[in-house]
Amino acid sequence: MVLGKGMVIHPEDLVQELEEVRKLVKKRVPATVVIDEMATLCLDTHRGVEAALKIRERGGRGSTGRGNSSSLCRYSL
Repeated sequence: MVLGKGMVIHPEDLVQELEEVRKLVKKRVPATVVIDEMATLCLDTHRGVEAALKIRERGGRGSTGRGNSSSLCRYSL
């Protein structure tokens, strides 16, 4: 399984999702996970920035708060 360019990956969420798969198949994850160097890394700081901007600009509406937009903004600068 390749997590490639265009994907936004939050490390903690990835580990949780792999654990869920492992529990479903009751053993090792049945694939090798490879993360492409062009995949976007989303950190808790990105989520924090997005949450703060969401509250400030829209009164708490309009964003998922998952940090996708703030982690992707480096491509638009």
